[in-house]
Amino acid sequence: MAHEPAPKNRPDAVAELLTQLPGLLAAGPPASRYLIAYSSGADSSALLHALSRLPLQTPLQAIHVQHGLHEDAEHWAEIAQHNCRAWQIPLQIERVKVTATGQGLEAAARDARYAAIQRHVQTGTVVLTAQHADDQAETLLLNLLRGSGIRGLAGIPPQRTLGRAMLYRPLLSLPGQLLRDYCQQQRLDYIDDSSNHELTFERNWLRHVLLPLLQSRFPHAGDKLAVSAGLLRQALPLYNQQLRRLLEPLYGPGQSLDIAGLQQHPEFVQHELLQAYLTELGIPLPSSRQSAELLRQLREARVDRNPELDWHDHRLQVYRARLYYRRHQPTTVFPDSVWQPDQPWHWPRVGTLSITGNPAAATRQWPRFQLRQRHGGETIVLADGRRHRLKQLCQQAGIPPWQRAHLPLAYHRGQLMAVADHWLHPALRRWLQQRGLRWQWQPVRYTHECNNR
Repeated sequence: MAHEPAPKNRPDAVAELLTQLPGLLAAGPPASRYLIAYSSGADSSALLHALSRLPLQTPLQAIHVQHGLHEDAEHWAEIAQHNCRAWQIPLQIERVKVTATGQGLEAAARDARYAAIQRHVQTGTVVLTAQHADDQAETLLLNLLRGSGIRGLAGIPPQRTLGRAMLYRPLLSLPGQLLRDYCQQQRLDYIDDSSNHELTFERNWLRHVLLPLLQSRFPHAGDKLAVSAGLLRQALPLYNQQLRRLLEPLYGPGQSLDIAGLQQHPEFVQHELLQAYLTELGIPLPSSRQSAELLRQLREARVDRNPELDWHDHRLQVYRARLYYRRHQPTTVFPDSVWQPDQPWHWPRVGTLSITGNPAAATRQWPRFQLRQRHGGETIVLADGRRHRLKQLCQQAGIPPWQRAHLPLAYHRGQLMAVADHWLHPALRRWLQQRGLRWQWQPVRYTHECNNR
């Protein structure tokens, strides 16, 4: 627990934060409720306590995510409870289990934290976090040393989507010392995580070694780095607009990219288009080195070779001269089921099958379908009256092998009537046309849900 005498170097920290915070909140997205990510540390303690003192019309709630990774984690949760009770702010404590993956324990904990927060959001919720200008400067330096492009050098975004909510960081323009001074002047109880001082972590080394060295020669180095990141972020919309214009003609079936079209651009532009493609899908980005290696393989691979790039549980894979993103995970399996299409049928993480158009025309005569997953050897009769092998139809349509198992097959009285909405039996097609109906398969699309910092 940290509780130090009030500092003399910033006697106006309370007035400064309370004066600036309303304007910073007003610059963010409109909110029906503020949900503050409260770690019990100095930064989030200053934010939460200052919000409790403002005459806000928007309700406040705090959420404390307990990862269980530190021996004092339960004590930190107790401090959160004590403070929120004293400040009269409702608190939700979420305990999560963190499993280290290829992306490292810190990233896995961050993903678990954001996933826990998302369970408590709804439309109109704005999640507030307490990253400040020092965090922004550290992020810029870290990304610079990792060889990041313009997106990485733009640093931490002030706001982004988080499920159905918006995440907003109102303190990004304020120095971290202001928040620590606020806590000390207000005599707040907050925790000081000992792991934040371990110099084996890159960010900690930047914070405790490199930045102080820079500031010994350039006193406002942290502020200036944060300003530079902000200027780059202001340029991002124009930059992204140009990339989207170049990216749009490359899109094809299954959210894939045309490799030949990609390679018409200079190598640097190819790299940026690949990054923009993954950003559009909401996928965490591979390293610049990994992206460069994939682009090299695409240039040099023989026609019969299909390069792949795996990072964490993500994969970029080539099929028939197109580049596809796929989640690197086992094929999802669903049991055979009976479907009467007065209601859509939803397959979690895969898609939704429905009949649209004029359902009232058929409500008294819905046929019952048996829905099955593809296992191989299936055939379907098409408009030419001939029976076609499903494997050949998928090959001719360019559907990658890993997507074929995710096509729902609809049977009626033992006859295959539909393969997703790609191929329909003539009898089913006539039945739909007579009633003004449409058979529709809507696969799940990747969206902008990546857990950026």
